[in-house]
Amino acid sequence: MKCIALLLAVLAVVQIQARPGPISLCGGDDDNAGRLKVYDDEEEEWGYINDGGFGEEEAQVVCQSLGYAGVDEILSVEAAVEAFGDVDSDVEIFLDELSCDGNEDNIGSCSSTQDYDEDNSPVALVCSEDVIEVQLVGGEESYIGRLEVEYDGEWGTVSDSDFGDDEAEIVCAQLGYFGGAVISNEEFGEADEEQAIHLDGVDCSGDEDLLAQCDHNGWGVDGDHADDVAIECDPLPPTEAPTTPAVAATAAPTTAAPTAAATAAATAAATAAATAAPTAPAGTAPAAVTQPPAVPAATGASATAASATAAPAITQPPAQPVVTEAAAAGVTAGPAAPQFVTEAQPAGTTAKVVVL
Repeated sequence: MKCIALLLAVLAVVQIQARPGPISLCGGDDDNAGRLKVYDDEEEEWGYINDGGFGEEEAQVVCQSLGYAGVDEILSVEAAVEAFGDVDSDVEIFLDELSCDGNEDNIGSCSSTQDYDEDNSPVALVCSEDVIEVQLVGGEESYIGRLEVEYDGEWGTVSDSDFGDDEAEIVCAQLGYFGGAVISNEEFGEADEEQAIHLDGVDCSGDEDLLAQCDHNGWGVDGDHADDVAIECDPLPPTEAPTTPAVAATAAPTTAAPTAAATAAATAAATAAATAAPTAPAGTAPAAVTQPPAVPAATGASATAASATAAPAITQPPAQPVVTEAAAAGVTAGPAAPQFVTEAQPAGTTAKVVVL
């Protein structure tokens, strides 16, 4: 019988010490107020924590683990309904009879049971709006120095046990800086012997907004200040390495083919210019004079008559067409102006004009 009783006691302890998942206050207008819920990793859903045995110590652990400095109020059933509405009947009760000392890092370090009393109701509370502050002291600038955290109205140090750059980055982000690295505390000196050591074994996942939301070994640590942690943050955001802009290759200039409209316009302009036959611009050499066709030799009377016939008119050189911009660009010009040539005819006949 004693063995059976001992076995049952061991099983009860195992059940009570089962570590619940993350917690949240739901239903309020702000994150610091609402009904208390806990996440069940196996069920992958949220459930209520009942108010059986829930008091100031338990509320203090809840609020501190959420990063708030303290508890404003634990609400009664009636006040909770007025503030947050009716209880959601579709949400199960996951924990009851939560029991804490008040200095635990989260409710997972408190005892509880998964058996609940139907007469109990979900916990509802309001945490202080003030968060648990951190600061770096001893350095010439506020982004470097020995780490201190405010707990229960008192500033205390943090042990460097298990404290790494991941935890330092949470501290720097909370202070509004960037990066974060653990450095030696030698240049900042040890804190006074009377100053408390608030935290030890701090372990952050990287998703926290505040250092107090990280896991730790509980508030209040025995020891000396030889292990106080010091941190250096980056005051400015990291800058990306400048990139050299790509230099575009210079392509060889190309002459665009004239469009149909441009060709037509150029042709019309050239034709009009040729028809008008303006005087050739100064400095332009005149075209060669067109010679009349050879006249066959005449004999006898024909030769006599031919000698009396006036010499045929010499055709004037054609007018030089104005070279237009379109023609200079390589656009095909219109037809040249017609040339008129008078053929010499035998005496007594009408001169014949030939259009070339």
